[in-house]
Amino acid sequence: MPTDTIDCKTLSKRSITVVLGAVGLGLAKMGWLKTGGTVTSLAVMYQLGYKEGKGVIVGVSQKDQNKIMIVSAVMGLCIGAGSGMAVTGYTKGVPWMVSLGLWTVGICVFHQGEFSCAALYRPRDLDAVAYLLPGLGATMEYNIAIAIGVSEFVLQLYFTPKLKSGFGCVVPFAAGVCMVLFAFVRIAAMAQCGSNFSHVIEHTHRSSHSLVTTGLYSVMRHPSYFGWFWWSVFSQLTLLNPFSTVAYSAVSYYFFSRRIPSEESLLADSDFFGDEYIKYRDSVPTYIPFIP
Repeated sequence: MPTDTIDCKTLSKRSITVVLGAVGLGLAKMGWLKTGGTVTSLAVMYQLGYKEGKGVIVGVSQKDQNKIMIVSAVMGLCIGAGSGMAVTGYTKGVPWMVSLGLWTVGICVFHQGEFSCAALYRPRDLDAVAYLLPGLGATMEYNIAIAIGVSEFVLQLYFTPKLKSGFGCVVPFAAGVCMVLFAFVRIAAMAQCGSNFSHVIEHTHRSSHSLVTTGLYSVMRHPSYFGWFWWSVFSQLTLLNPFSTVAYSAVSYYFFSRRIPSEESLLADSDFFGDEYIKYRDSVPTYIPFIP
């Protein structure tokens, strides 16, 4: 059992500070010295200006705290280096650099968002596995999916490079921007959901569990799933992976076509929100294909 305690908001602050600092370093390493310096300055300002949060005191071992800081540093370095690679590739007309750079940014933003939301809104579940990265909380299925996508990209780049350059830089750049935006949609949805957010379906109605129907939730049901679904699809469009784009779309649809009805059957139960949720479900769409 963990023996060290820390305020969850303080832990989140430290993680974000490390990410921003590492983003600046990653940009500088890619030759973007001024931009990297500016981002690093923002990290310092954030650290100095952030008031210590009165969050939940959670038990996180010093070993896990160190692991979280290391992962945050890696996330930031990859975001910075990926951004620099994408912009460099776009200006020099090298599509594969745009693809790989923005894919890296999209992956890191998604997983840093998972951890930050867990730290701020689900501190009782907080540890390094909240990143949901391979080796840190990710499922075997997710690990296999990442391996397949990366393998297809590398093999096609080596054997059929024209597939990666035939669309120029505009298509992978646009797809990569969409990938990052959908990651932020998921993060915003989890943040709006607050303490109601959970990585697993809850079968017991907590007293603090409320039905959120405002903001993003007034436009679509399950906006975090919407963001996740389209982030997944655009991750492969960014890499210009034809096989994985189809595979990711099909597997993501299969997953959510089962998860959403299962979750909604619980939410519509009288032990949760009953008729209130049924009325909400019938009037607000998901915007995930073939899931009304």
